[in-house]
Amino acid sequence: MGHVASEQSKIDCSEKCPDGGEEVCSKKNTQYPSQCALDYDRQCNHVDNGGYEMSGACAPVAGDDGSDCNKNMCTKKEEQLCNPKRKPKHFYPNSCHMIVQRCLVLKKIASDGKKAGKSEKRIEADQAEERKEWLKGCKSCQPIEKDCIQIS
Repeated sequence: MGHVASEQSKIDCSEKCPDGGEEVCSKKNTQYPSQCALDYDRQCNHVDNGGYEMSGACAPVAGDDGSDCNKNMCTKKEEQLCNPKRKPKHFYPNSCHMIVQRCLVLKKIASDGKKAGKSEKRIEADQAEERKEWLKGCKSCQPIEKDCIQIS
């Protein structure tokens, strides 16, 4: 039998949650493998997850601007955006897809920077420079150019 807890349930932080159970979603839209895992994270790891919201998978977050790096949230609307600073040039169906790609690049910079032992300040500076380049390409939508690569 799985662990079912209310907001007032106390968890024994010296014990791990049992495997299995139904997935649950927190009020802050974080997915957990079980109610026990959600309660454990909140009470033992002191994570402010807002508590239990619902059973099953969390609903998609409204990130249709691409800022959450999830291109599945982007609309299919075509804007024909091309980032002229990239070589080879990349065509993006719309600005959301371009922002998703930028988001992924910035995450990679952070990940690579941490692996290389860079300080948080240096990583943030690297990301700021990269962000400037991406924003230049976001200023105006341009028609597809012959040397642009389609990104979907």
